[in-house]
Amino acid sequence: MWETVVMQVQTGLLLGVWAFVVAVVGYVVALFGEWLTVKIYRYFGIKDYMEETGFERAVVGIEFETILKELIKWWIFLAFVVQAAAILQLSVLTKFFYDLYHAYTLIALAILYFSAGAIVAFYVAKKLREAGVIGGNLTVYTVQAVILYVALVTALATIGFKGVYFLNRLVELVVTAFVIAFGLAMGIAFGLGGQETAKKILDKHKSTIEKLFK
Repeated sequence: MWETVVMQVQTGLLLGVWAFVVAVVGYVVALFGEWLTVKIYRYFGIKDYMEETGFERAVVGIEFETILKELIKWWIFLAFVVQAAAILQLSVLTKFFYDLYHAYTLIALAILYFSAGAIVAFYVAKKLREAGVIGGNLTVYTVQAVILYVALVTALATIGFKGVYFLNRLVELVVTAFVIAFGLAMGIAFGLGGQETAKKILDKHKSTIEKLFK
């Protein structure tokens, strides 16, 4: 009996040590993955380009490089933690870490989707300002908000948020209302300002028009 207990304890200790080793190795590999991500990000000139264009901090003021390397590091580490938990042969613990890894993967994808949307929104806003779009900052901020909203909805859909349909309908209504309001404002402005312009044109060509109808 005691021999069986001793063997079970020895087996448990060996499994625990092995699981710990796997977790430590996983963290080392995760650090290497973080380092490699930074090297690739900078080697291809992505960081320089993002900083020159102002995109690097387009995601709520956080450097995109930081977001990317942290997401990859912890994704790799959690993958090893799942394996370490499996070594312990504890089904409840293994399932917990597997669910955690799966949830983290979806959250990481959602963050990347939103980050990409933030960069696109920043780029579009910059180009609209350079082009001097009609409506000025109001149009720029509206377009930027719509792009961010679409990115947010996509991110929420990735993690399984149930209210995505409602959010889509809401943004459609907001965009439609903006277009109608903008059209009415432009029409009223043109109508009020166009009266004086039309009067000047008619006065200028008054003699020509009178000759045509004589």
